Amino acid sequence: LFPYTTLFRSLDGRSLVLSNWYTLAIKLGVQRITWWTFERRSTENPTGKLFQYLATSCPQLTLNSLKEALDSIERRDLMNILKNKKLGGNISTLHIANNAT
Repeated sequence: LFPYTTLFRSLDGRSLVLSNWYTLAIKLGVQRITWWTFERRSTENPTGKLFQYLATSCPQLTLNSLKEALDSIERRDLMNILKNKKLGGNISTLHIANNAT
């Protein structure tokens, strides 16, 4: 799988142990009212909605910042995927890549 596919699928789940998309949203400073709307749309992928929001509202957010946020919410598994693929650029790069699949 491409790294963004793994990233999106891994963050979608609900786990009592692993942080997911809304933990990441909080860490990246997304307001609760905003991320709550991602969850309410049950037919849509909440992680995809989060990254779509970040790509349009925070286009300056770098993938390095994303890696740091993943590390801080103890999702080193996902941080390492991005690190090993040596992806660079900003968050919109990841969103564009996800839409291509």
